[in-house]
This record gives sequence, C-alpha cells and structure tokens, in this order.
Amino acid sequence: MLYLNIQRVAALRNITNLRGYLIQNGFSSNIAHRIAHNADSNIKFHYLEKLCILFHCTPNDLLQWKPDASANILENEPLKNLDHPSLGYLKNITIEELTTMHQKLSNKEG
Repeated sequence: MLYLNIQRVAALRNITNLRGYLIQNGFSSNIAHRIAHNADSNIKFHYLEKLCILFHCTPNDLLQWKPDASANILENEPLKNLDHPSLGYLKNITIEELTTMHQKLSNKEG
C-alpha cells in the first residue's frame, strides 16, 4: 500500500511542529491536520505538488510503500524503491561519527 510519509521528511528538515509549519506555509488548518496525521488515504495532486515545493523534494521522497502481507512481490519490484529506511539508527551514532559525516557532506557542498 502506498501512503504519505511526511513525518520522515519533516524530521529530516528538523521540523517538530509539522501541522503548524504547514499552516504557516499556506495550508488550511484542516488540510494541515489531515496531512500531518496521515488521516487521509488519498491526497490531491496540487497538495502533493505544494508539499514537494515546500520541502524541496520529489513525490518519491514523500511516498512510502508497504506491500500487503499476502502479496506475491517480485524481487525487482520498482515500488521497493519507496521503502525508505527509518532514520532511528542515527540515535546510536557517536558524536565523532556524526562529525565525520558532517565534514564529508560539507566538503561535497564546497
């Protein structure tokens, strides 16, 4: 099943109050609540586009795929590319490792 995983992208952007952030950026209170809490099983394309522009990303960054348990999925199923890993492992990385990663990323920007 495909679903919107906006919390993952918000966490990467260090946004802690997603609903408030969406409201500040032009979403109505109702739509912001529905998006922030995955309360809707569908999303209009114009909202998806607005989210992509706001978060500077693509729909692939916002969508996640979890196959039904009963589905017979091929190994090379393209939807597997939407199975984004959790970033919880970053909590276990040492400060030294984070510093090294930051330095490597900084060098790529320059």
